[in-house]
Amino acid sequence: LDRYTIGYDSFEQLYKHSFIDNSETLIDTLLNRSFDNITMSPDKQRSAYFKEDQEGVHVVIVDFQNGQTSTLVTLPIMSNLPELMMKLSYWGQDDYIYLTLMDSNNIPQLFRIHSSNGSLTQLTENYNYLLASNDTHLEKLAFVNVDTVSEYWIYDFESNETSYLDDIDGGSWPTHQTWSPDRSTIAINEALVFPAPGFLFPGYINIFDTVTGSVTTLVDSTWQPCFWVG
Repeated sequence: LDRYTIGYDSFEQLYKHSFIDNSETLIDTLLNRSFDNITMSPDKQRSAYFKEDQEGVHVVIVDFQNGQTSTLVTLPIMSNLPELMMKLSYWGQDDYIYLTLMDSNNIPQLFRIHSSNGSLTQLTENYNYLLASNDTHLEKLAFVNVDTVSEYWIYDFESNETSYLDDIDGGSWPTHQTWSPDRSTIAINEALVFPAPGFLFPGYINIFDTVTGSVTTLVDSTWQPCFWVG
């Protein structure tokens, strides 16, 4: 993506806008609103987005330089995937796209899709979902396990291993992550679901130091997303 061009989603349509000649180009239509987090490649040249029809959910790659699109892989329709888990995907430096999908037992899990050949790999067991992030060039991602107790876990791209981070307080729904520049500390935004499940309210930003294990609650009434600057 050159410095004068942006891509954006407008009412299930994907456009690119060039500031050089102030032009707009329609890339594609009928994007799946369940996956409205359009994921950019680390070099900002391409994007992955999602379309759904009677055949399934299509993971589509667009090259913003030439506007060409190609279907990477087609997945089963995931109507049973809880809505709060469906808008979360991340394109890693390792050429994989990370996202939450249903496994063969109809349980949400963390998966990865290779951005070149479309190979699909399940990374977790039990009941898990990925936390969204606007960071680039991450080496790890936080995800949530809500099988029997609610816990934060970390997935390491290089080692392909998961590690426990901390428990999650009841009554909150973690949604977004952002990492410090040295990647040692992570801030996670939590929306509140009290008093009735399904209704979200502004929540906390918790700061986790992965080296010392310390946890700090920064603020107590915010919406996602959150960003770590400087």
